[in-house]
Amino acid sequence: MVHRDRIDGGTADGMEAITLTCPCPQQRDKSMTKVEQLTQEMRQLSRAELMAFREWFRTYDAEAWDEQIEADVQSGKLDTLEVASLLG
Repeated sequence: MVHRDRIDGGTADGMEAITLTCPCPQQRDKSMTKVEQLTQEMRQLSRAELMAFREWFRTYDAEAWDEQIEADVQSGKLDTLEVASLLG
């Protein structure tokens, strides 16, 4: 993730904008914070809510897996596996 800072100043009206781009450890920490926040939210779910979430996530994960496999097939990444299975 890239963090961008805006610095104003440098022109007569003081409004010139300069954007600095740098890999920023603080930004990486924010994504971990998001996971930690989700973890805390999950711990507060009722049993019924947790069961509903599990079902939703199973479906979501299976669809993501199917999409990845399809993309790999389309790109030819699995061609060598197909040949190996036919020979083996």
